[in-house]
Amino acid sequence: MFAQRLDQQGKSFDLALSLIKVSALMTFVGVVLLLSGKVSEGSAITAGGLTGNVFSARFLKFTENANDRLDRLLDEQLLNGINR
Repeated sequence: MFAQRLDQQGKSFDLALSLIKVSALMTFVGVVLLLSGKVSEGSAITAGGLTGNVFSARFLKFTENANDRLDRLLDEQLLNGINR
């Protein structure tokens, strides 16, 4: 169980790092488009903010649910070990 918990944390970290990279890339593309005059300021800011918030909210909820499930399993394993 502990190994699975550590593996889950590693995957969560990797996913968070990937989301940060995607967010930085999207910000860079938005700045380039804004400076080139292809989009308005309001459009660039709105698109960047909405996309970042959607990805973050979904990732955090997914991670929270996975961690809660693993915590429950770990608690059950610990209780079963104590009761034996």
